Amino acid sequence: MKYAREIMELMSAYPERNFKMIEIVRHANPNPKSKKERCATHRGVLRVLDTLTEMGRIFKIPSRAGNGGYTLYRWKTTT
Repeated sequence: MKYAREIMELMSAYPERNFKMIEIVRHANPNPKSKKERCATHRGVLRVLDTLTEMGRIFKIPSRAGNGGYTLYRWKTTT
């Protein structure tokens, strides 16, 4: 997983904060050279977040608005 380390470092540093997907994508790849590269980064980040959700390391908070909203992600603390 290409962006796993960046995502885990960002989210574990702020365990009580909710992150939007775009914030995580921008942290993983701050200066994409093209739209194609940004989309590839988005897909890679989504794969990592899905894996971390399945492993129980993060909370996935679905959008309340349904279509057009955004999902939030939060690091789970082990207390």
